[in-house]
Amino acid sequence: MKKNIWIFVAFLMKFKNILILYFLTLKDFTFINVFKRIKYELKIYLFKINFLSFIRKYRSNYNKIKWNEKTLLINTKKYNQFEKNFSEVEFIEIEFLNKIEKLSLPINWNITTVSRLWRFNLHYFSGLKKCINYSLEKGLSNVILQQNLYLIDSWINFHLLQHGDGWHSYTLSLRIRNWIWLFRFFPNLITDKIKEVLWIQINWLYENREYHLGGNHLLENLITLILGSLQFKGSLPDLIFSECMSELEDQLQKQILSDGGHEERSCSYHLIILQNLVELGFVIQNIKKIRPVWLLKSISLMSKWAYKVKLNNNNYPRFNDSIYSKEIDIEKIIKLSLSYIDQNIFVSKSDLFYFYLSEDTFNNNKNKYLKLEVPSLENFSFRLPKVLDLEETGWSILRPNKSWEIVFKSGESGPKNLLGHSHSDLYTFDIFYDGKLLIGETGTSQYQFSSIRQYERSADSHNVMQFALSKYLEIEKIKEWHQPLEVWNSFRVARKPKIIDRSIGVELDNTLSVRGLYSPFQKYIKDIERKMQFKVLKDNSLEVIIQDNVFAIYNIFWKFNLHFAPDFNSSNLQIEKLENSNFITKKLVHSWTAFEFGKRIPSKSLLIFGNFEKGHNTNVLKLILSPS
Repeated sequence: MKKNIWIFVAFLMKFKNILILYFLTLKDFTFINVFKRIKYELKIYLFKINFLSFIRKYRSNYNKIKWNEKTLLINTKKYNQFEKNFSEVEFIEIEFLNKIEKLSLPINWNITTVSRLWRFNLHYFSGLKKCINYSLEKGLSNVILQQNLYLIDSWINFHLLQHGDGWHSYTLSLRIRNWIWLFRFFPNLITDKIKEVLWIQINWLYENREYHLGGNHLLENLITLILGSLQFKGSLPDLIFSECMSELEDQLQKQILSDGGHEERSCSYHLIILQNLVELGFVIQNIKKIRPVWLLKSISLMSKWAYKVKLNNNNYPRFNDSIYSKEIDIEKIIKLSLSYIDQNIFVSKSDLFYFYLSEDTFNNNKNKYLKLEVPSLENFSFRLPKVLDLEETGWSILRPNKSWEIVFKSGESGPKNLLGHSHSDLYTFDIFYDGKLLIGETGTSQYQFSSIRQYERSADSHNVMQFALSKYLEIEKIKEWHQPLEVWNSFRVARKPKIIDRSIGVELDNTLSVRGLYSPFQKYIKDIERKMQFKVLKDNSLEVIIQDNVFAIYNIFWKFNLHFAPDFNSSNLQIEKLENSNFITKKLVHSWTAFEFGKRIPSKSLLIFGNFEKGHNTNVLKLILSPS
């Protein structure tokens, strides 16, 4: 009986804690944000229970519009339709997120044996661009194209009868665009059935934009609706185009920071948005014969930001949820952006998708309006300084010489009501040599709620200092270490820090420095300051001095996290304690580094423990990193 009572009490305490987290999360949301979320969820519910009636309504709308035959006529030769036969095939192997799944035929598009992110990727049809490139080079009679056409037919047959993630506004946004690209490059492949289903999806997305989320989700919705509306002729497509163009202009003005970064502070999402905006710009220019100045300015601003954060070996900062991927090629995206802005082809001829898209647009549009004056990228020839500060993004990038690169985060993680992709990583840093990561955060390998997701979002997985009240006796068993950002669940944040000050500098001896000061939400610490100095020595090794200043209200323990990249050679690192308050112990532990979804590479992390007394405290470490 006693045991059952304690179980019940524990349940109530856990329930109470979750309610508190929800309250702290929602307090930074306006009533309008909450209302939009409720409205969206209600419409989704109504769609589920009245699914077939919604489909009939959208089908009736299809009778009022026409397919726009002249849209984006790529200068490629016509191909004949061909037979595709999957009657003798039992399953299809598909790989996303470094995980291969055997999907039995007919496909269950609501498959539950995979993560939701994997299932979302199945609905994206993101492989169609690669398929287009391959088909342009090899011809249409190839297995890759046949499989994708089968998947499109399978998706249609399944989703005209039932609901699932295929009707999620985000999967709709990506899939609609990818289908359009395939059938505009190869118009003979499209059927009346596919045209109708495209229109049905566009209608559903138009009525269910993700206003409650905003951010990259809403931008994806709007970009797709504009592109989708241009594929049809009629009063409703025209209305969708004009309405969503106005909304996109407004959202870009709100979401793009003054330094050119996207408000969610994720480099990979920034690059995806930029690439999609450029693609849209080409299509609008090709069809409508216009180049909106607001779109040009946004693309120019975002492109300059991308150029500034581009590191050696095509790397970029991985703060927050940000990954490396073959589909997110920062150099290619910069060249694509420059092609649109300067009206000259900078993309490689081997990338047939973008080469044909650029060439066709320029060949069909040689008018005076192309000479609109917009901010020039100066062919990306401007020289980057040794210390570059993206003030509103909150990142600093230091380049002591051509080989060494350091990225440092000391600003906000994003808007207070849009922190789903944020990490508890304030004052973390990554160090690269010749494009190879030496010291860096753990990264992001998955989105589904799990201990892995919790760890990768937490401060424990980043190169920061953490604190805990010294009421705990065994320091290595402490679980409640301080978090700069109170991340919880998969995409939620409760309490946030207050950024007080941040700065950068270059001293006379070419020492580069960064600094940040913030006030944590924990009541036992008044403020936390980190100062870092970087200097290249005569043997081309890098001297790093890390000074953490903490004003503690009570006696506290501290933990210093230092995460090494995979294959990091410990002999290339020297650590010297210049000043420590009561150093206790240190240990080397096994960890991992994730550069992409679904793949965690074994690596090691150094954890250093100590304690601070009430009042002002300072901890200083000096690292000497030798080139590997």
